[in-house]
Amino acid sequence: MTIEPFGRKKVKMTLEHVGLDFKQNKGVFHALEDVNLKVYDRDFICLLGPSGCGKSSLLNVMAGYRKPGEGKVLLGGEAFLKPSAKVGVVFQHANLFPWLSVYKNVEFGLKQKNMDRNQRKDQVEHYLEIVGLTEAKDKLPHQLSGGMQQRAAIARTLATEPEFVLLAEPFSALD
Repeated sequence: MTIEPFGRKKVKMTLEHVGLDFKQNKGVFHALEDVNLKVYDRDFICLLGPSGCGKSSLLNVMAGYRKPGEGKVLLGGEAFLKPSAKVGVVFQHANLFPWLSVYKNVEFGLKQKNMDRNQRKDQVEHYLEIVGLTEAKDKLPHQLSGGMQQRAAIARTLATEPEFVLLAEPFSALD
């Protein structure tokens, strides 16, 4: 399978002949087989398919969480085999740090990038406003509804301004 949008010039991520297998009791399950994909600057790509067809497996490879068994992944033309700040991910479940407030959860990645304190504050407040959580910034994740937790996870990912944002059913808990 080859997926290649047309009309763009700069390739940001490339998957070449990517395969991913999982060992099972009675053999091997081929989750991905010969996947070829080029993601160009400013592309919006949507993966659709039934449960078990490999969408999440592909996103995990693209995020650097899983190494492909076959083929290669290139980010900016270089081998990409582990998570990077260039690739943000929002999963179906918020995966917030339960001991950190909403504000501190959103700030976390910015601290990892060694962003200046005042710049971090502006960035966190900007993204909390975008997702409508300014009033909930001091709450812990267990004090939020599922939809609010998901919006906090979205703000946390967007605040770091990654080159890519991979979304795995992030809006399922939202109205």
